[in-house]
Amino acid sequence: MGVSELDGRTLLTVSLPEGPIREMREATGLQISHVFLTHEGSRLWFAAGHENAVLALSRCIRKCNSGGLATTAPLLTARVDVERWLAYPQDEPTGIAGMLTWADESSIMFPPSPFSVAMIFGRRNVKPVPLLQKCIDLGGGQNLEFVVTSDKSGVRAQATMGEAIGNYYLARTIASQDAQMKAMRAEAEERQPEVRNRQEELEKGLQEQKQ
Repeated sequence: MGVSELDGRTLLTVSLPEGPIREMREATGLQISHVFLTHEGSRLWFAAGHENAVLALSRCIRKCNSGGLATTAPLLTARVDVERWLAYPQDEPTGIAGMLTWADESSIMFPPSPFSVAMIFGRRNVKPVPLLQKCIDLGGGQNLEFVVTSDKSGVRAQATMGEAIGNYYLARTIASQDAQMKAMRAEAEERQPEVRNRQEELEKGLQEQKQ
């Protein structure tokens, strides 16, 4: 951990040890080695990635300040452009560019849904079927946006989802449900011999009592 300056602001730099970096890479496909934090006015800025992530942090601060967003920004804004994300080199060192592809191929929790959560709580280790590129090939918008605003009337949330992303979410939900049903049937079939043995033992015990 170290302290330096970024465009006249105090910058806190956290370098992650090799152990957590390796565990994160194995669990998520990401390879984050540095986290940068700085503070300006009432806002906290951070960036995570390799050593050059601090450059992205500096660009974001300048863009926000130059656009006047400091006084007009809502409480929370999240926007994902999947088309642009997938256009980045998928082998870049942090693994962020390839995270969507990795999650699509490896994580039953992506994207979150009642069925994907049920798979986790049911401890069913089922490898998902990759569906992201197939849904994108069908066409439609690939943006996902979530905005939270607050004023005198209260707090409001607004979400928009492109057609391709909506199709993907639906397809993964159906696939998760199908995988869950298959896992449940497989577990039931595995228990059948045990159930039969118990039934035979019970019948044998009843016959011995009659004799």
